[in-house]
Amino acid sequence: MNKKRKIYLFLLIITALAFFILPQITGNYDIKTRSFGIIPFVFFVLFIFSSDKKSDRRKH
Repeated sequence: MNKKRKIYLFLLIITALAFFILPQITGNYDIKTRSFGIIPFVFFVLFIFSSDKKSDRRKH
């Protein structure tokens, strides 16, 4: 796993935990708290679409 994928995975885990834990700690379930869920989704998409190869170019 290359460095970029590790960073995306780390950010995905941290933001997903914050998304699920913070509303229960603070008791806030308003629209701002619920819209925070898009951030882990973005990191998930970036993690899925980032390549696992050393180089993206094909050598001929």
